[in-house]
Amino acid sequence: MKDPTGVPLPNVEAAHAEALRRARDVLGQLSHWSSDLMDEMVREMAFEITDEAGRIVEIVSFLAAIGPLH
Repeated sequence: MKDPTGVPLPNVEAAHAEALRRARDVLGQLSHWSSDLMDEMVREMAFEITDEAGRIVEIVSFLAAIGPLH
């Protein structure tokens, strides 16, 4: 899912922290889903952090937001 507007943040560290927070929010909203489906989704979902030119500077996986599974 592409976010065409993004959220302007002062640096990559702030963007990383925001991505983790938002990933946890999303996962919390999906917590009623089956465990197997959640495991699969967590492994595949990520936020791409880009610079002003649109170049990807970091990828933050949803797995990073919760730590290792089982």
